[in-house]
Amino acid sequence: MGSAVRLASFLKRASQVVSVLLEENAAQNDVSQTHSNQSPIPFCSTRMKIEPPKELRGCILTSVEYSHAHPHLIMTIHSPAAGRDEGEGPVPKGGGAICVWSTREPSQPQFYLVSQSPSVCGSFGPIRTPLVFCGTEDGCVLLWDLRETVTMHTRPPGVTTPTSHTHIPRPPTFSTAALSQKYSHQSPIVSLSPITTSTPHNSPSSHLLTDDESATIGLSFQLASLDRSGLLIIWVAVETKPHPQGSESDLGLIPNGRVKLVWSAALDTTRSSPDSIPVQSLCVRFHSIDTNHIFFGTDEGTVVHCTRYSRRPIPRLYRSHAHAHCPCDVTSLSFSPWQPDYFLASYSNGNISLYNIKKANPLVVWTESTNGIAVSKVEWAWHIPGVFLALDGHSTLYLWNLTENDRGPTHSYSPAEDTPAILSFSLSPSSTSPSIALCRSNSTIEIHQLSSLTGAPADSETPEKLLLPNFTNYLHSL
Repeated sequence: MGSAVRLASFLKRASQVVSVLLEENAAQNDVSQTHSNQSPIPFCSTRMKIEPPKELRGCILTSVEYSHAHPHLIMTIHSPAAGRDEGEGPVPKGGGAICVWSTREPSQPQFYLVSQSPSVCGSFGPIRTPLVFCGTEDGCVLLWDLRETVTMHTRPPGVTTPTSHTHIPRPPTFSTAALSQKYSHQSPIVSLSPITTSTPHNSPSSHLLTDDESATIGLSFQLASLDRSGLLIIWVAVETKPHPQGSESDLGLIPNGRVKLVWSAALDTTRSSPDSIPVQSLCVRFHSIDTNHIFFGTDEGTVVHCTRYSRRPIPRLYRSHAHAHCPCDVTSLSFSPWQPDYFLASYSNGNISLYNIKKANPLVVWTESTNGIAVSKVEWAWHIPGVFLALDGHSTLYLWNLTENDRGPTHSYSPAEDTPAILSFSLSPSSTSPSIALCRSNSTIEIHQLSSLTGAPADSETPEKLLLPNFTNYLHSL
């Protein structure tokens, strides 16, 4: 019996390797891609296009996210377009879908994950845990365990799916929809955030998903979900004993499901403002080293600082001078993986601010970079200190390198008029092969390799030995 299990595990791994080699060989033999592989983005070298599967071409691609545990994996969130017929493709009518892709095998997604309600935001599990999470329009938090065998999932009646057995639509392993109102959200989820410590020195795993015991290391962890009403719920993802007929106590867990979410705590962020003024929280981030500290971006142009266990922190509020008399939305927050006490905040009025968590006022405010166009997302790079990217509402990408020039972006890219718009982006956590994933308005995914224009040296040890001190000296000079 043991030999059969080992043989099955070997064949699975071998088939993955063969599949990757075949795709690489096909790409090399495709001469027509020679010119299309050149990236039009000035700070990128090459690009790879991933076309949506035909079963999802009637859906709208809304966002893309990299896995920090497996840098070659990305997830794309798809919502059905208006007028899509029920039973057309794997997405239920009025529902949503998540595709998990491998950049090593880009011809087709690895998994189809479907939900009964449109998906709003998503996240991979941390460490090596093969889990995917999603927040929906109806306030549910969904969990998929990618270790599940295909025999646990069947093709829904009347639904046409891809021929490959791996592409059978997978419903969630666990859903919070079955929980009582006291222990669940009643408003659309706007942000999901795994609560883990992460630095570039924690080298992410490059292995493919496996079913062995090593894939379950770190399975128990916390996840935070924030809804539109300002309610933040802390969940604990835990492994449980599978029940073939379903569990009477673990409501929301499918038969034979092994992972569930347990309610741990809740925080009403609308009461977190020190000014005693109700605010709406739009995004949430935890300090990457000390996860006791929580930071909320609000619709008043402020970032509110809270703690989970200790007394009220100082400062309680971060307010940019430019927003004192002109409230606007804080659209995203990003903590530096190189200097965790520094974070960026982007705003709907086009500003970007750099903060130190110990100081209420921003160290730098960039006000003219986008000419007043809203910044939808800002994100620090993992491959080199002092570099971050931002995307504005007109699909323009900006790259800053603070060790070279802190007055504004060093590079920018605007798509041509006949080119689909950029809706979202995600930076890979890889320090050796940095790339950026773009979500286009035509539902195409593009993977662009960041080039040496970002200042990335050939020696992977150089950023810490040379560039990190330069970035640290720059921050201390502010």
